Amino acid sequence: DECLARCFEEGQRRLLDLQHREGRSNDFKSTLTLLQVRNGWYRFAHIGDTRLYLFKDQKLIRRTLDHSLAHKMAEEGKIPEEQIRHHNARNRLMRVMGSEWKTGRQYEISEWMQDSGDLAFLLCTDGFWEYIDEEQMQQDLIESQGCGDWLGTMIRTVCENAPEHADNYSAVAVIWDDDSLDESVDEVDDF
Repeated sequence: DECLARCFEEGQRRLLDLQHREGRSNDFKSTLTLLQVRNGWYRFAHIGDTRLYLFKDQKLIRRTLDHSLAHKMAEEGKIPEEQIRHHNARNRLMRVMGSEWKTGRQYEISEWMQDSGDLAFLLCTDGFWEYIDEEQMQQDLIESQGCGDWLGTMIRTVCENAPEHADNYSAVAVIWDDDSLDESVDEVDDF
């Protein structure tokens, strides 16, 4: 937890310093999602609406929850969770890097103990997950020949579904194969 916390705290400090130096307090905001694999544990942390998805044996078992107004509305039962993806309040974030944290740390840290089975992680921005649903992510993982293939297939879906002037997207995929203890990582950035 200490390593992840330091990353968030240092990132927050640097963003606030930059805002102060530049005199642009509303211009430098960011979301962040991190994954740490260490000593049989998977630790992940996030703030904002950049997500981490966790698949075990090619089935989605967990994802981070957005710090957005749309997600809060879904939690309160005001909208169905399926509507978060395209709701007009999905980008209205309640927690981000670069805003003053008045009530202590605003990021969340979770951990999951490694056990048997193949694991896959997808870390992605809202410009990615808005245009591919979880069912498609899982199906693409099942049909993939590895990390790069999985990510490439999802990117094609995102590009097909996104409007012409869509938000940029970034994604990192990590597959941990239990049989061979082989791990592979692939990433993409589209700015």
